[in-house]
Amino acid sequence: MITATNQSRELWAEASNCAVYLRNRVIGKALPEMTPYEAWFGRKPNLSHLRMFGCSAYMHIPADERSKFSPKARKCVFVGYCETQKGFRLWDSVRRRIFVSRDVIFNEIIPELPHHFSSDYSAKLEPDTSVIRPLQPTAPSEEETAPGAIGVETTEQSTDNRPASTETDANADFLSSPTDDLGPRKRRPPVRWADESTTGIYAGIATDPDELVEPETYEEAIISP
Repeated sequence: MITATNQSRELWAEASNCAVYLRNRVIGKALPEMTPYEAWFGRKPNLSHLRMFGCSAYMHIPADERSKFSPKARKCVFVGYCETQKGFRLWDSVRRRIFVSRDVIFNEIIPELPHHFSSDYSAKLEPDTSVIRPLQPTAPSEEETAPGAIGVETTEQSTDNRPASTETDANADFLSSPTDDLGPRKRRPPVRWADESTTGIYAGIATDPDELVEPETYEEAIISP
């Protein structure tokens, strides 16, 4: 059980107790028609609470044992069943102690482990002694360097057919050109302050409420500021 679940050997006592607990609830050669539990207690055992040994178990932490920002669960390893009270025995490898709890969530998916005594597995563990040598450059053959070969251009064709490019000269001129020819930046006022001709009129209206005369006709309303 310890080897199959890749657990520490210090849990051998818990694994032995768990194996005895399970053995008393299965049929054997001595009692082919009933389990040892049924022969002793006179009733069939309940197997709905059985879990896989060595699986991950998340134990709930009571509210009085944690703060507001502390985690509400503690990750442990399931190692057996408690016979003195209703609960599961959980091993906390960080605190190195056994907890007994009823509020547990199990993750019984254990990755498949290779057999330690298999010849195929031992062969895979042998280190690879082969040396990877770097590739050495090889000289091209006469056919690859022929003037008519694919992907090969002769010096005469590349120099005669290639037009004179001025891209390099243009880039050099652009980099060497001074930036002071653009002149100073022209600052313009924001749009909201552009029309200042009517600012004094509306300011006067706001400051002199006694001079306001409400128009009585449509023509007076159009003429009034």
